[in-house]
Amino acid sequence: MSEGKTTRLNKVLRELNISLDRAVEYLADKGHEIESRPTTKISGDVYQVLLDGFQTDASKKAASKEVGVEKRKEKEAIRAELEAKQEVKRAEDVKKEEVLRAKAKKLELKTVGKIDIDNIGKAAPKKEVVKEEVVKKESSHNKLILKKIAKLQAKLK
Repeated sequence: MSEGKTTRLNKVLRELNISLDRAVEYLADKGHEIESRPTTKISGDVYQVLLDGFQTDASKKAASKEVGVEKRKEKEAIRAELEAKQEVKRAEDVKKEEVLRAKAKKLELKTVGKIDIDNIGKAAPKKEVVKEEVVKKESSHNKLILKKIAKLQAKLK
């Protein structure tokens, strides 16, 4: 800074990364009396005294800032890597779900033959018995026809 210009104390404090009390005490030890307010204006020679005394604090602040930037970049890289892993895992889960959703063909049953479960263990009916049943049916049918004929004849008389 040039000798003729004045600067507010709070700007210098932020630049050198020191507290107000520390700066006021240091300047009092060096023989410069200033008010203990952040808005106090200081001259160029007082600024130079502070700069000479606290240059290491300013460099520490800059180094700290650089470390903070690097850590933030590392965290972003780790976050990006984690997101990429999660995306791969999601894609694998989707593929697994697709496999589970596969359709199966329905099985159709084909009837080859029949087994009569009701007549298992029973002897097959004899053919003669079957004939008798047919004869009985025919005779009952014939009886009905004969009755109808008799009724018609009675009506005609």
